[in-house]
Amino acid sequence: FMRPRDAIKFVNLCIVQADGNEYIIPNHILNAETIYRKEMLDALKDEWRNLYPNIDAYIKAIRNTMGNRFSFVEIKDKFENISDSLFSMNLSDEEDKVLQTFVDAKGNHTAEEEALKNLLNVLYTIGVLGVTSHTKDIVYSSSDKSELDMFDFDDNIFYLHPLFKKLEILFSSNSDIKSSNNKIGYSPISS
Repeated sequence: FMRPRDAIKFVNLCIVQADGNEYIIPNHILNAETIYRKEMLDALKDEWRNLYPNIDAYIKAIRNTMGNRFSFVEIKDKFENISDSLFSMNLSDEEDKVLQTFVDAKGNHTAEEEALKNLLNVLYTIGVLGVTSHTKDIVYSSSDKSELDMFDFDDNIFYLHPLFKKLEILFSSNSDIKSSNNKIGYSPISS
């Protein structure tokens, strides 16, 4: 979660998913997570739409090509895959400077690297990507560091923010979820 109100929003979604049940079970949490992810992505797109009209395409291209964790060395070898992924999606008709760098870079190795750096910087700036710091902590964009610098592309590892990762299986099967005795009790607050 990014802010306390985000945590509160998520807990409230879990309660709504429980729909009057005495307990919140893992299935309610998973359903709330799906809704929460979509709402957060929609809010992110609304906030940055004027500058980056195809944010969802940027995220999907990185996530589908690179996974949740990668280095710049790894991504450099995947320029074609990322480019193909970007342009295979339903894109906005609005001018998109990020996508234009990919069009202009085709076949020019240096320009391809710059297009990838630009894409990663955009994803970092809007809070989708984090990067390891010199202490090996994952750092996300903040007022202290709102953009990547040239050294961030050297030996650091990039991480998709947990909200934008590929959904990972939390339980070994759906039957584990249905038969789970893991319950979280709550008392609905009545007004």
